[in-house]
Amino acid sequence: INAEYGDTNTFASYGGAGGFVSGNYDAIVGEILEVIVGTGGTMYTTTTNRGAGLPNGGNGGHSEVINNSSGGGGGSSHIVSQKLKEVVIGAGGGGGASFESGQ
Repeated sequence: INAEYGDTNTFASYGGAGGFVSGNYDAIVGEILEVIVGTGGTMYTTTTNRGAGLPNGGNGGHSEVINNSSGGGGGSSHIVSQKLKEVVIGAGGGGGASFESGQ
């Protein structure tokens, strides 16, 4: 799995993208591997879009002034073995970003 580090933009309040990991896995012939690619976090905009990156990033924080809301964290990327029913390799999701007004 390769997932590059994402930059955070504190003025736009975007959360970070995923981490990075590499490795080898000896798959068995016919084994089904599920690849989950995490997404970067975004700014909290509504109660239905709280800024969390998929599949498991953390929510951003809410502000009454919508442009001051913070960004959610990025989701993890990983490979799951359907035979073993577990993650065989994975990269963690990135952190969120806070709002910085410069005042």
